[in-house]
Amino acid sequence: ENVLFIIRRFEDRTDPIFNQEDIYVPDENHILKIFNDLKGILKEKNIHPTIIIKPHPKNSINRIKKTFSKINYDNIVVTKEPMYSILPKVQLTLSTYSTSLLLSIVFEIPTVVIFTKSQIDDLSRWEEIKELYTNFSFFVCDGSDFNQTLNAAIDDATLDKNTLSKIDKNHMLQFFDQGGAERAIEALEYDS
Repeated sequence: ENVLFIIRRFEDRTDPIFNQEDIYVPDENHILKIFNDLKGILKEKNIHPTIIIKPHPKNSINRIKKTFSKINYDNIVVTKEPMYSILPKVQLTLSTYSTSLLLSIVFEIPTVVIFTKSQIDDLSRWEEIKELYTNFSFFVCDGSDFNQTLNAAIDDATLDKNTLSKIDKNHMLQFFDQGGAERAIEALEYDS
């Protein structure tokens, strides 16, 4: 079993150099909290998957490895491998705000979408994007319902039904017109 954790570029926001970054560059501690919460739920469920960390291209692999070495979890793989080759091996995805998570949804993989309140507020400028992301089945804002949402996503993945994942894919396809989404999906299926 594999869990994919897609992470945006993150920084230590206590460092004055980075405290002026935009709201889409999370603090390192925010990313580690999500990971630790994930680890705790997996332990409760007695599941021990490999967690594949797919960092943003601006984060170095060495920094990611160093950051996540602080966490007591043995099965971590950090990769810059293309999403198309990772996704067929994955049963569950977690992601902070990223367009990459849409590929996971295309593959009908239960995908936990994690936003902060300030990101949601910012998305008010782009109502369609806000509607797209906030209406996914496993959407979480500020971690308030993270445990419940992650448990539901794990159940959707492990009970091998992926019912909500199919609903999410159909929801996403409503935002594309003239067969563009279908052509993209066909191309992805052909490549994998």
